[in-house]
Amino acid sequence: IIIQAILSTHKHHDHTGGNQQLLQKCYPDTIRHIYGGSVERVPMCTDKVKNGDRIPVPKELQDCCEIEVMAAPSHTRGSVIYILRGFAGGTKHTTTTKIHGDTTVQLFTGDVMFSAGGGLPFEADFLSPKNKDTALKPSAGMNSIERCFAELLVRLGDGVPLNQVAIFPGHEYTMELLRRQFDTKADYGKFWHRLAPSVFFETASQYFVAHHKRNLPRGTKLITTPSPLERELLINPHFRSLIHRAEMFLHALQSWKQFYEEDMAKLYPPSSNQRSELMSVVVGNTTSIDNENQTTKLDTTSQKGSLSSNDAIKKTNNTKASWTLTNKALTRKVFCTVYAAELDDIIEELKKEKITGSLAACKLMEMRRKLDERVVSRKPVPNTTPSDSNKVLIVLAMALLGSPPTALAPSDAVRMNLPRPVSNPDKILISKKRLVSVLYRLGILSNLTDSDEIQAINFLWQVSQNRDLQLVEEIQESTPASVSQTTYSSVVASAKIPAGNVLELLDDEVELGVLKATLFGPSKPPCWAGMCYPCSKTSANKQHPTLTKVRRQSAAELVRHELETCFICKDYTGCFHLQERTSGNEISKSEVEAEFLLEDDAVDSSVFHASWQEL
Repeated sequence: IIIQAILSTHKHHDHTGGNQQLLQKCYPDTIRHIYGGSVERVPMCTDKVKNGDRIPVPKELQDCCEIEVMAAPSHTRGSVIYILRGFAGGTKHTTTTKIHGDTTVQLFTGDVMFSAGGGLPFEADFLSPKNKDTALKPSAGMNSIERCFAELLVRLGDGVPLNQVAIFPGHEYTMELLRRQFDTKADYGKFWHRLAPSVFFETASQYFVAHHKRNLPRGTKLITTPSPLERELLINPHFRSLIHRAEMFLHALQSWKQFYEEDMAKLYPPSSNQRSELMSVVVGNTTSIDNENQTTKLDTTSQKGSLSSNDAIKKTNNTKASWTLTNKALTRKVFCTVYAAELDDIIEELKKEKITGSLAACKLMEMRRKLDERVVSRKPVPNTTPSDSNKVLIVLAMALLGSPPTALAPSDAVRMNLPRPVSNPDKILISKKRLVSVLYRLGILSNLTDSDEIQAINFLWQVSQNRDLQLVEEIQESTPASVSQTTYSSVVASAKIPAGNVLELLDDEVELGVLKATLFGPSKPPCWAGMCYPCSKTSANKQHPTLTKVRRQSAAELVRHELETCFICKDYTGCFHLQERTSGNEISKSEVEAEFLLEDDAVDSSVFHASWQEL
């Protein structure tokens, strides 16, 4: 191995302290480049990089791999992630081919993303925290970390299965980060009841595996990385937070769509020209997200991905000192958790030869999927609007999922090729394509072509951009912040925004303030406005769908739990003597009578028969 360059993710000494010695003493004849963020003070840095740059690779590797730079301002102002993409067969026409049967994309994340966590946001956006007029701060604190995670999903594109993406973090913190998630005093440990059982058991099993590897005898300890990104969606609390935000947004969106259609039918009868024109625009554009996604039509198998033996090249043989980690070994689960009652049923059926082996295999596969279903379902109360606190969370979700990370300062925006920070979050541009792409990668959307959720998103965008509505006229028009958003969008190849097509870009992006007003109506004036005569005369549009009919605000949820079918609770409900001995076979009266009399010999049989009749 000949070391020719050093790629530094950020400036901190524990990541760059060896740059000088490597350059001047260890490899002075071969190292020619040390890369680092444009606004970072990386020691001995020779090449400043910014968002969207490509790192040159040796000539013999140019046809089989590339390295892209993604700016992730949060842990430090100039932190970057290096995305290494591999191409098999000596061509760059696709990023979904396999190389040595391993992952096709490797992410060197530094301190931005760890396995089961993320780095502390030491240098997040400093403008929004100073703005006391809004509670919405998408670029501050941990929000900035989640925004970078969402950006990473967008940059990967929709064609790369997440189980073929591996992360290589800058630290081995996996065991500690997993342990913290089970601390009931921490925020992470308070919401397990809201998640599917598979999420809890996968996190617990990975903690056991990490604890085992890190506590082996001295000299034999193993690292817990790399980790597949598909697994991180389950065990990383920041990804779980993004999924929760996405679900809140979609619930509010579906409720708004229902209210809007009902109110528009009352405001504009079917014979109304304005109603007909509006609905023709909306209905005509709710079938797909874009033409490229229509032709792609990814299904669940392409999302999960599979390795073909024809594409895989024979891997290097393992030795005592080195080994080659394959994609299959990286993504294989160590433990598998299922419901014991179902497993016992299959064992009994196999013993009695009631089912074949192939049918048992199908049932076992279905058992694993059942743990992905939540045992307690929750949804908002119908015919209510979200509470004020939930409205803030929903708007924040749109900002985190639908807009890229912003620079720490205006000067950083130019040097790192990032969007400019804005003090007023209402001016943040939300991309519909980006929003849908992130929802799909998080597993919220099953496809990118046609679904109720995509139709609702298209409906929201069309209504927000319809200049005939009085709603949009009430929003103060202003020019978006300029470090050109088109320049940034052209960097994100996975967003698939056509170059030079300004109309396409305008149709894709809408200001957050316009979306907020469309969903929840004009903002209420502050409490002191009633004391001022000019301010007390508000000009709110009374025809807005959220104002035409007073709907009660509610933060409550409809919680549903089926005791009879819940595998956790069903054996602990009802009369003990009437529970089923075996699945599918009811207990006979004679069996119950025998056990009833056996427990208490003093009880007369007539007492039992009377009790049986009552039951």
